[in-house]
Amino acid sequence: DRWSYYLAVAGHAKVKTPRGEGYQWDMNGAVYVAHLVRYLIANREIDEARVLVWGHSAGGTMTLETLGHAPELFAGGLTTAAPRTPDSRHLGCRVAVFMGNRDPNWATAPSVRNYVEKLAKKRKGGACAFIEVDGLGHNVPHRDYVSFGLDWILQGSARGGIAKVQEVPDGFEGDYSHILIRHKGAEDSKGVKRSKGSAEKLLKKIKKEVEKGRAWFPFEALCHSEDPDTASSAGWVEREDLEELGVTLPEMESGNVAGPLPGKRGVHLIYKR
Repeated sequence: DRWSYYLAVAGHAKVKTPRGEGYQWDMNGAVYVAHLVRYLIANREIDEARVLVWGHSAGGTMTLETLGHAPELFAGGLTTAAPRTPDSRHLGCRVAVFMGNRDPNWATAPSVRNYVEKLAKKRKGGACAFIEVDGLGHNVPHRDYVSFGLDWILQGSARGGIAKVQEVPDGFEGDYSHILIRHKGAEDSKGVKRSKGSAEKLLKKIKKEVEKGRAWFPFEALCHSEDPDTASSAGWVEREDLEELGVTLPEMESGNVAGPLPGKRGVHLIYKR
């Protein structure tokens, strides 16, 4: 059996905000948290490669402070609705940032995007995934999104990027994740200028990155898939759904990627979990 341990850290003082009562943290608390995590690792059966730090709002700021103080302790960090963005201390870290585009802290979004772009160019071992949640205010995203972000952190060397999802996910059910790239001549392709060859070239590039371990397929689906029906579910579908899209699916083993495969609305890359 596998166990999970949760260490919840409360703010050191309450503070009044325009949105009601909240908490604030003493940044020196990052030192305390690091000491406590080291103690737990030494005295409990904990997989050191799967220790994560996560915080909401000011807790997201504390998450980045803690991660920056002791990056060697954590697989990475996740922030939701945080007023602070990752900085130079986090270049070697894996950081997932969730932000609602109706959040008062949305003004930090351009800074996060710039960080993602700079990090992708430097490739210093870290990665940042920035997920915009459409319609979300200063709240914690749906639990499926949080789980998705934590899973992305644990993907080791998989790259980051920028994605946009709906406030409520379509669901993460199904055995297959798919990326649809539309092209001229396919169904519902009015206004699409991309050729079929260009679509296939893009999918082959993504497939190569996934097979090398530099990309995690479900996150790539959030970033690239042009299927509006699965835009917020990382493309998770059942075999029958793909057949309805005109995709002839080969027999696949878990963890394999197939494609590019032609379909009614474009070309597809398929991943089986």
